[in-house]
Amino acid sequence: MIGKTELARIHVLKKEAALTDDEYRSVLSGAAGVSSATDIDTPDQYYRVVFALEKYILSIGSIPSAHQGNKKKPIREVVVERAQHILGPGYRGRMAGYLKKMGKADLRDCSDRELRRVMGFLSAVERKQK
Repeated sequence: MIGKTELARIHVLKKEAALTDDEYRSVLSGAAGVSSATDIDTPDQYYRVVFALEKYILSIGSIPSAHQGNKKKPIREVVVERAQHILGPGYRGRMAGYLKKMGKADLRDCSDRELRRVMGFLSAVERKQK
């Protein structure tokens, strides 16, 4: 069974989608095989319902509320900005050297975990500069 927070999220999305009760039950049935959100038992069912509702909201030309306030930058963008700030104008060469040690040709080849490792490298450089 899902928690109150998850149930509230589904109801917020239902309201944003402006679905009738029949349309809403159709989405629940199609996505999770249930007729009521309170019958959702697994995280997988919950995420399928949320995805279906968000997809519907996007299809009608709106943006789901969970995405409206999300102004966080992708980690790659943050890494590049931080590298520019810490390493200065020659940051590309220094980054290329470090990435080569990691066995990567470019930041685009890095997973989020590897990007956090690059952030650690940048933090170490920053500490040495002080």
